[in-house]
Amino acid sequence: MNITPIFKRDLPQIHKTIALTSICCKLFEAGIKDQLMSFLFDNCLISRSQHGFLANRFTYTNLIETATDWLENLDSHSNTIVVYLDFEKAFDKISIPKPMHKLSYLGIRGSLLSCLK
Repeated sequence: MNITPIFKRDLPQIHKTIALTSICCKLFEAGIKDQLMSFLFDNCLISRSQHGFLANRFTYTNLIETATDWLENLDSHSNTIVVYLDFEKAFDKISIPKPMHKLSYLGIRGSLLSCLK
């Protein structure tokens, strides 16, 4: 059996457009992200074991960690319950007021919330 991976760059029809923003905008966005992530970690609203949206934590690291846990449970004859959710395009379909209300509810206020709005 031959298995040949097909990378996204080889399939132009699935590429999304890339927004070209200035360096100033990118720096501003990075600052907002840093502030938001600090708030989320400081207030225990996000786990350090989160794989999406964190530096050096990717889907494949999640799969490796999960497979390791399953194998350990299999070796020790432990029961394992697995629930996976697919949030594909979830953020493309959400209305903007809802996450802004949620962020406000979680305690994000002032200029950070204004910038996010």
